[in-house]
Amino acid sequence: MVFSLFEDFEIVPHANPNGDAVHFSPETNTVIAHCNMGGKINAASEMGAKLVASELTEWRTEGILFVRMTPDGRQVVEVREFVDSAKAEELQRVLGEGIMRD
Repeated sequence: MVFSLFEDFEIVPHANPNGDAVHFSPETNTVIAHCNMGGKINAASEMGAKLVASELTEWRTEGILFVRMTPDGRQVVEVREFVDSAKAEELQRVLGEGIMRD
């Protein structure tokens, strides 16, 4: 899993020009956010050690998150994530085939 690559991982929404960091669609019960994401590489994990050996100690990218909620807003029903494909391909090249398919 990709999260095992990190000692810590954060997802921080970008604010738009109006200052809003997220958008909520009441018609679809969906929260939408354009986010920066990443963190410090976990050198203790097998795949993290590969990144550190290639002199990558932190990994940052960006993406869009769509989080669909129940009508009462208490539970997450679905999460869809769209990430920067060039950054994902770069990570895959350093780690080798297979890691991003899990």
